[in-house]
Amino acid sequence: MRKLLPLIIVALAVTASYYLFFSDKKFTGQGLLTSVAVSEEEKYFQKLNENDIQKEVFFSLPQHLLKPAFNGKIFCSDKLLGYEYSGNEKIINVFLYAYCEEYYIKMDEVTLGSSLSTPVLMSFRIEEQKLVFNLQTVPSEKNVSEIFPKKYADELSSAVDVVRLEPSPKTQAENYFKGKLEVYF
Repeated sequence: MRKLLPLIIVALAVTASYYLFFSDKKFTGQGLLTSVAVSEEEKYFQKLNENDIQKEVFFSLPQHLLKPAFNGKIFCSDKLLGYEYSGNEKIINVFLYAYCEEYYIKMDEVTLGSSLSTPVLMSFRIEEQKLVFNLQTVPSEKNVSEIFPKKYADELSSAVDVVRLEPSPKTQAENYFKGKLEVYF
């Protein structure tokens, strides 16, 4: 047994050296022998948190979900239900309920224009360590369960109280038109 121990140690050292110095793959910190190759996009996704996703949704929703009917500006709030990463496509699918309102100035008053309240699936592509808006889908009530994973579709079955969503579109609009700089994140 004493003669085998040095051979085992040498074999482990050679294996470890190969993976440390000669392999071009990047590994997670799981350990040398059980490591799994992880792409840069997957590493970026693993670093993301809900606040990072929420920021992207916050800035993307008003640009893509509702078009102004009164030449106003769109403001949105949402309830983020969850998100999933599709590694093969480098896509993050974000499942949420969105409430958007258009506001404009009429006789020096902040005035409500059009509005929309709906479930939304937003997709972001991971490119060069950042999220890039890719696609959005507004499912009808009939196909929410086909588009959303069951756990999120079930959560939408109970009514979303849009009055409790923060920051409210009206608050955002009033701050915007008063020239008040608000930081929501």
